Amino acid sequence: MINWKKYLQRTLTILLIPLSLTLCLVVLELLLEKTNFFDGEETAKPVYIPLKFKLINQKINEKNRLIASQNRHGFTDVQRQFSKEKGKIRIAVLGDSFIFGDGVPYDTIWSHKLEKELLDKYENVEILSWGQNGWSTQNQYRFLKNHGIKVSY
Repeated sequence: MINWKKYLQRTLTILLIPLSLTLCLVVLELLLEKTNFFDGEETAKPVYIPLKFKLINQKINEKNRLIASQNRHGFTDVQRQFSKEKGKIRIAVLGDSFIFGDGVPYDTIWSHKLEKELLDKYENVEILSWGQNGWSTQNQYRFLKNHGIKVSY
């Protein structure tokens, strides 16, 4: 004969374990979200970005996309010849949005600033800015292997 009281007690015990674990995790999540314990900042999420700043960023990125549309590989760089002039030194800067210049005016992209600084001192230097938004290391490697090697020598 089934002892219903013991059966009910065991069932409730088994159900209370996942319920109490879930409740602990929810309380911990709320506590961490409200205190921003791991963020190191007052708030983890921007509350408001003024429209004027969004428009400035959009305008900058439109200019960069226009420049990139004129490059056969979609870079914010002048179109380079495959063969380099004798005596030229080429430095390839390969990367993602930091090299592309997402949200940064063309003249202030660091690889372009580097080229300008070097050209002020040496006339035989070219900085190749090879970057696209969202590029992974694998994308960069594939580009370098399939196209970049041909241009850099």
